[in-house]
Amino acid sequence: MRKKFSTAVFTFIVLILLADPVLAESPWECKTGETVINGTFLKEISGVITVKTPSGILALPLDSVLTCALMGTQSGKLVQVQEFPPGLDVEVILTVQGKARAMRNLPPPAIASTNKLLPGWGLEASLSPAGSHYLLFNFEQGLILYSREPNIPPFFLSSLPTAAWDREGKKIACAAKEQIIIYTLSTRHKQTFPLPSYKGITTVVTAFSWSPSGDKLLYASLCDYPNQGSDLFQLTLLSQSGHETAGKIVPNLGSILLLNDGLVLFTTYSDIEQTSGTAFLWNTQTDEMIPLLSGKKGGYRNLAYNHNQDILAYTVPNGLGEDLYFMDVSRHSSALVQHYALPIRNLQWSQEQTLYYWEEFTNTIFEIGETGPTAICPGYLPSQGVGKGFVHFCTEPAEKPQELFIKTQPANGHKVEPLNFETQNSVL
Repeated sequence: MRKKFSTAVFTFIVLILLADPVLAESPWECKTGETVINGTFLKEISGVITVKTPSGILALPLDSVLTCALMGTQSGKLVQVQEFPPGLDVEVILTVQGKARAMRNLPPPAIASTNKLLPGWGLEASLSPAGSHYLLFNFEQGLILYSREPNIPPFFLSSLPTAAWDREGKKIACAAKEQIIIYTLSTRHKQTFPLPSYKGITTVVTAFSWSPSGDKLLYASLCDYPNQGSDLFQLTLLSQSGHETAGKIVPNLGSILLLNDGLVLFTTYSDIEQTSGTAFLWNTQTDEMIPLLSGKKGGYRNLAYNHNQDILAYTVPNGLGEDLYFMDVSRHSSALVQHYALPIRNLQWSQEQTLYYWEEFTNTIFEIGETGPTAICPGYLPSQGVGKGFVHFCTEPAEKPQELFIKTQPANGHKVEPLNFETQNSVL
């Protein structure tokens, strides 16, 4: 819980500096005699930036004190001008002397989607593997299951948002107050399993991961001590009958993946600020811990496991952007696939053996195929938004629920070529 609190406080402070002229002296507020220009950032060389505008390319000397920032839909990041990615549309504020004293990318617009509108409004969403059902959560209604078949009413599952589909899309695990719910779609039956209870301590389920066969469920939980918080997470493996078959306490837990019925992959961070991170394999049958990825600045993020190919995709922060890696899990060998100039989020595999992700600073959904990333459409891709097609919001939801859309057809009328694992495995 403290991790979420510290992240929220940091984001709040950065947003004050980046955007709000009331709460702080904003660098984005024009002073007397200053001017604003909009254009496309090209490059910086020796203290001069070049910006392409409708009237031509401008060479602008930098002020001695320059504020430079990348802005997303819900957050921002102060950067050095030498790090700023070329090709972004920017706003530049010039001093009376004509020097650039502040530059930021123009926030991505909320473009109305041309994809199919789905019933319901939400803050979080997920799509079943077959694309036949989806989940929507908002604070007023809770977690609601929707069918895409006509005349089937929405079904309430829980008042909490944490949930996960099994691989076949036949069952949903979701968190509820003091219990875990497993809902079977074919029978519309709810099974409930109580969470461990400790006097005066709140247990919060933070993540689920199903086994490939769907007969075991891994969940991560956090015990929040009153007035203290906690960085200790509990990993618990449940059998089909709901009995605990294995458990482990892990500090500063990151992502979890149940690779098969007995092998768990998880990441950890060195501290709640996520300064660096490590990845482990945990054999739940022998309780053996196997180091998988050594300590790395920024840690390992966007974990996405391809069960069919036994390939783990993940990213590592590199400067402002991310490096994408593929790992052959059985051989414990990784290879760098591509560097991305901007951070990517919510990486996930499609059934067509391609990868999807969301780029925050451009508010764009991309699909990665054999020839690299292809921009699919504007919008925000939820972390479990990909199944047969994908669901998306127009922007990353904040306080107000948004409409949800689904895309099932290939982008721009053509299909992105699947990743060729024979080619990729040659470098693993």
